[in-house]
Amino acid sequence: MTTEWGKQKYGWSKYSGGFMGLVKDENDWYCQACGEPQAKELPQYMLPISKMEREYVRICSVCKHIQLRHKIGKYNFVRIIQIVRKQPTYG
Repeated sequence: MTTEWGKQKYGWSKYSGGFMGLVKDENDWYCQACGEPQAKELPQYMLPISKMEREYVRICSVCKHIQLRHKIGKYNFVRIIQIVRKQPTYG
C-alpha cells in the first residue's frame, strides 16, 4: 500500500505516517525461527517467548510442525531455532 504524494506532504495521521511518507509492505513476512520468506496467504503461528512477557515469535507452518513432531514446549523457541537452522560446514 502506497500513499499519494499529496497525502505525504499535507496529510495527517496519528503516528505522522502521512508526513513521513511511510509505506506499509504487506506482501510477505519472514519466519523468525528459520528465516525463510513466507507469502502473506500462508498460515503463521505466534509462539510466546516466556510466561511473564507479552512478546511472541512468529513462526511458519514448517517450524510449527517441527515443534509438534519433536514435542517441544511452547516457551522453548530456542530449541526450534537450533533444529531448523543448519550449522555451516567448513572445510
